[in-house]
Amino acid sequence: MRARLLEAAIDCLSRLGYAATSTILVADVARVSRGAMLHHFASKTALMGAVFEHIYTVHTDAYARIEVPRDRPLEWLDRLFDTAWALFRGPTGLAQSELLLATRADPELAAVVLPLHTAILARSADGHAAAFAAAGCADRALSDTLLKTNVALLRGLAMDSALGMPLADCQQVIDAAKAQARAAIRAGRGA
Repeated sequence: MRARLLEAAIDCLSRLGYAATSTILVADVARVSRGAMLHHFASKTALMGAVFEHIYTVHTDAYARIEVPRDRPLEWLDRLFDTAWALFRGPTGLAQSELLLATRADPELAAVVLPLHTAILARSADGHAAAFAAAGCADRALSDTLLKTNVALLRGLAMDSALGMPLADCQQVIDAAKAQARAAIRAGRGA
């Protein structure tokens, strides 16, 4: 039942936005009673914190499935970008963006989501740096900068896509970002 509630919340957030997503609506979409909702999540904030953590787990699992060929480690970059793009423009990515934006006006939500977001970014940076090291670039500052740049780029593109930017235009930007990241890694190998 908890999983149904989390998936229903992601669906509502991605389709309708944070303001329109209530615990009552989520319970209705999940087809559970309001009492069952309250049993699992005492408030909207509790639900949204759990949703944010769940999204991180879903995304981490997707990134973990990216295989890095030992003889072609830069191929990891293409797979990373493609996986990240699919996640950012999909329901979980849009729901995550909705929650992050909502923290600006909801201090209670910010108190729950922003510490999670900070911890998630730190863990992501560690994984990103390990993958860069496997590609022959041990420059942690470069790895961290590229991660932050590309997360911002993909999140922004996902918003533009949701607002009607053609996917072909988005793909051109992603292809340019892939090329820049490859060049940065090659330069970092020589440093």
